[in-house]
Amino acid sequence: MLGLIFLMSLSLPATYSGKIPCADCAGQRMVLTLFPDYTFRMRRTYVGVNGGEDKDFYELGRWTRVQDDANRLRFVSGPNEIQQYRLVGKDRLRMLDRKEKEISSKLNYDLIRQAEVDPVAGPMWLRGMYRHEADSASFIECRTGKRFLIAMDSHGVELKRAYQAQGTAPGEPVLATFTGRFESNQLFIVQFENFWPGTTCGREPKGAQTVTVGRSGILDFERIRSAA
Repeated sequence: MLGLIFLMSLSLPATYSGKIPCADCAGQRMVLTLFPDYTFRMRRTYVGVNGGEDKDFYELGRWTRVQDDANRLRFVSGPNEIQQYRLVGKDRLRMLDRKEKEISSKLNYDLIRQAEVDPVAGPMWLRGMYRHEADSASFIECRTGKRFLIAMDSHGVELKRAYQAQGTAPGEPVLATFTGRFESNQLFIVQFENFWPGTTCGREPKGAQTVTVGRSGILDFERIRSAA
């Protein structure tokens, strides 16, 4: 019942952040934002990599409450990309291990709710179904199933022209990959990659980029414990 109270007390969107251990870097700064439509976006900043510089990686997907445990939340960003957290207070999420248990360690695995919402806008690599008809373009992102309007700036116009150049019928959805940035319910194209005719979100196009968290996306808890 306590976990359900925590969940019901959530006012969304909400951003949680914190610095957690990293098996092969100085630490990870994590920012996780939950949206009320059960989607999420996450930014992991690996500290002190690439010659001492920090490196950002992004994830997005859907979150759900685990039915038999009201205070456990599951975040899914791909078929084999599942993370779980436990609500341990109104303002705190705790990372769980692969066995869905709390991590026995003196190191920090908690994310604290922030006063301001971070939209985790990117830019990030995206994959989804693009369509253009009349004077508007839209994009349904594969991992969340969420629909965004494409901003028709110079990059948006370039994407529209590439769509039309391949002879696609107006309004017909085509799988597209590109780097984009979120602003409210609009999506701004940063760099177009490719169209993949004849495939959909359910099929990985041959030759397409594989999106991964980068480095130890699922933490190597044993290595971290031994280093502690």
